[in-house]
Amino acid sequence: MNRFWSKVGISSLCGCWEWQACLQHGYGQFNFKGKSRKAHRVSYEMFNGEIPKGLQVHHTCESKSCVNPLHLMVVTQVDHSAKHVTSYCPKGHERTPENLNSSGACKTCAKVYHLKYNKDHSNKLAARGRKYYQDNREDKLAKRRVYRETNRDEINAKRRAVSASKREVLQCVN
Repeated sequence: MNRFWSKVGISSLCGCWEWQACLQHGYGQFNFKGKSRKAHRVSYEMFNGEIPKGLQVHHTCESKSCVNPLHLMVVTQVDHSAKHVTSYCPKGHERTPENLNSSGACKTCAKVYHLKYNKDHSNKLAARGRKYYQDNREDKLAKRRVYRETNRDEINAKRRAVSASKREVLQCVN
């Protein structure tokens, strides 16, 4: 057990015994009896005996890395889930029946996300369109210059013909 306690740091502020070694998703990990186990469960079992089947260990201090047995209690899964339900979403919007969608997510957060996504997406499309236009514009201008240079005589002949026909029309009108 010395190996276990060498990985624990005691916080004088809140009374938590913080796990100082390997963490996985915020929970301490400890190899115990040949298996990798959550450190808070090992701590609970050292002080209180085996965890009854079907029960979970809840941190009353809400610190996942805490292994202080005074901050740990066994609860059912339903009770454990209820202890983690808050009246506000992580962004601070109130969890009311009107503000929750069918999956229990905050409607306000979903609206904000979709507005931001749609705005970002349309800006990306517009930027992509501008880039496409600019790239193609340069290409079109280059092709036009090449065409004019290679067909200069033909283009000038057409211009002279159009000018002559305009003069004829003007003479007929006058």
